Amino acid sequence: MNRTLRIVVFGLFSVAVLVAQAVLQSARNNDTLTLGTQVYAADCARCHGARGEGGNPAAPLARDASGLRPAPPHDSTGHTWHHPDALLKEIITNGSSYPDFQSPMPAWGDKLSEAEIDAVIAYIKTWWTDEQRQFQQQVSRRSQP
Repeated sequence: MNRTLRIVVFGLFSVAVLVAQAVLQSARNNDTLTLGTQVYAADCARCHGARGEGGNPAAPLARDASGLRPAPPHDSTGHTWHHPDALLKEIITNGSSYPDFQSPMPAWGDKLSEAEIDAVIAYIKTWWTDEQRQFQQQVSRRSQP
């Protein structure tokens, strides 16, 4: 084979590998979002709302008769996108123990797998604007050791 033909064949092979990797990653992302949608609907929506609007969209910081705040919104109107992934995972796994917030968020670490928790977080991110996702990605990167 002459040199030019080898370069062309190598280039086409490289492009094919990159396309296959992109297709595989897209399929993984779709599987993750499907799982996140299912887990959110089954375990999170009853408190945080079907579209992530929170337990009391009209007054998200108002306390109930027992002094607890409603489940916060996770959509673009909420504050979730200000937090790194590691903190979101911790809250889902261990429940909310922040004295300033005092939420009835239970611990899900015994019920949900790490993959399910990651999938729920990925699903929640679909409600954010591009700018919010970019900001949260930077916050997550900065919080890594």
